[in-house]
Amino acid sequence: MDAAAAADAAAAAAAAADPTLDFDPDELRAVYESTSPYIAGFFPSSPGVIVMSTNRHDVVAVHSELISDDPEYLPKIVRYYSNNTEARVDAVAKLPADVTVLFAKRKGERLPDIGFSNLDPQEGVSEKVVTFFPYMDTVAMFKGHIGLRNATSRDVRAPEQEVQPSSINTFTFTAPYASVSFRKDGNEHDPDLLETRLMTLGAPVFNLNGQIVGILSDVGIDCSLKFARKAVYLGEVRSQLRGEQVNWLKGEEKVRRGL
Repeated sequence: MDAAAAADAAAAAAAAADPTLDFDPDELRAVYESTSPYIAGFFPSSPGVIVMSTNRHDVVAVHSELISDDPEYLPKIVRYYSNNTEARVDAVAKLPADVTVLFAKRKGERLPDIGFSNLDPQEGVSEKVVTFFPYMDTVAMFKGHIGLRNATSRDVRAPEQEVQPSSINTFTFTAPYASVSFRKDGNEHDPDLLETRLMTLGAPVFNLNGQIVGILSDVGIDCSLKFARKAVYLGEVRSQLRGEQVNWLKGEEKVRRGL
């Protein structure tokens, strides 16, 4: 057995012995029911998450890589996945750290503020996490254990993989659910890879208390997924929008007063 195979076997054995990777179906269902109203994205299937609301709008965080600066191609509609309703996008603003926010004209009641987890890579704490991509009980649902030090993760249908901590603001882990299509020929233009990227970039990741841990930031041919920023950054969107680094692509005058 070569060194790489031995390392893979050791990681799999460690994951198999890790009780923190056991997820109770009822607990997952409860997380989904509490968080699904906050999962919203833009056509056709790119997910995002409602991080705050104003008097008139839901503010949806999505991944900036999917947003063109060309006004003609800016998102016009946000879809709420829990009830399949849609809302008009009145404003679009790009923030640092690969986060863009869409101001969706709210039709119903204002959602209660969602919580944010503040994991710190410098600490040894860890949390069970789940993302729904954006639906419950799909092959793309990812269940994992973000543990910042020697942690492991598990997909609903694929073998265990090792989780590694990255920078102060970014957590990385492998995405084994897509490994077959990604590794066929290493082609970054593979249709399966492109479809997966559209489905996952910006998808919110929650802990089992229903708090946002982060959003998925990238999928490459090495199956790597990343959190764009610590959740605390998403919790500070209001102050970010008042700052000088925001790039308003549409509708600043419509929403400024509500901030």
